[in-house]
Amino acid sequence: MHQRFETIFEVTSQPINYWWAFPLIFIIVGVLFFKSTPPKSFDRVFLFLFITFFVCVFVYLTEGNFKTYLRLRSLYKEKKYKIVEGYVTDFVAGRTKVKETYKVNGIPFSQGYAWYGYKENYESDGSINEGKYVRLFYIESGKEKIILRVDIAR
Repeated sequence: MHQRFETIFEVTSQPINYWWAFPLIFIIVGVLFFKSTPPKSFDRVFLFLFITFFVCVFVYLTEGNFKTYLRLRSLYKEKKYKIVEGYVTDFVAGRTKVKETYKVNGIPFSQGYAWYGYKENYESDGSINEGKYVRLFYIESGKEKIILRVDIAR
């Protein structure tokens, strides 16, 4: 029906999130304090545990973040996704701490707090709303659908 689409989001052009690097601040501060404490001080044991904890958090967040980012880009480039096209129905705008929900051709979507994939809501972007004709490229990950590309009919 609609033949002219504008791509408003594509996962391959999404920059990587860097918030996972936040524990580095604690690691650097911990190392600086560690170097300035006396060698046989109890504080040094605490600082060692402090640094170890934040190194573990950093490794966990980094590994999960890069793995997800690279996996989604790879799935998109290899065309291992599903496509749905149609009018947006049953639209419920997302608000603070409430995911946005809608359906396209009867397929339910919810978005709002994913690390990657389309996550803009009506209040910030307004591209997806009731009655719009869209084409969504997505993968299913457990119970969630991660949107890799959004095309809007013009």
